[in-house]
Amino acid sequence: MRLLTTMCFGILTLSVQGKSALRAESEEAHDRRDLLQLSNNQTACDVIRDDLPDECACVEPGRWSVVVECLKEFNGEYFNDTIGMKVVIDPCDPLGSKMAVEVVEKKHEIDYKIAGVRAGEQKNFPIPGLSIIVPVLGHAGLDAAVYIGGNPDLLTLKVGLNACVVVHDKNVCASSIPGVNKILPWWILKGEYSFGHVCRGNSTVAVM
Repeated sequence: MRLLTTMCFGILTLSVQGKSALRAESEEAHDRRDLLQLSNNQTACDVIRDDLPDECACVEPGRWSVVVECLKEFNGEYFNDTIGMKVVIDPCDPLGSKMAVEVVEKKHEIDYKIAGVRAGEQKNFPIPGLSIIVPVLGHAGLDAAVYIGGNPDLLTLKVGLNACVVVHDKNVCASSIPGVNKILPWWILKGEYSFGHVCRGNSTVAVM
């Protein structure tokens, strides 16, 4: 009798555990469907908007492209200027996601364009005519820091302003220079983003 009771109790326990596991899996699947639905309803700007600084705005001139325009004022001891930046992101290009950047500064009539940075590329582009004061070291040239990697389903974007200077044959950038690191780097975007749902409407794009 005791054995029968124990067996029945064990079966009941397994049944309850099984139902709990199935319920948990069902809730998890439901959450995934909700998340997917939310993702599918997002525009390309929606994907990145929460990460954009207050100085930036996002527009979508085409179905699959994104344009971010920024006007950043620097009012510090080491750098006092206003810089305009325009970032054009094409996550759905059939040859691979790409990005273009334009940097504008009115005081010195600077209009510097960087075109066709493809997925897998990471570069610091020196901006002619722009520099920042670096204590003890003198001046460091201002760079447009650009990185794009991955594919539309998981695209890593990193774009903004940085400053680097060569010290004893070593390249030293703003993040490691006390005082300057409070100003730069300044990032427009720095993170991983999913544009897969945006690109799937484009029959020519290869979403891997």
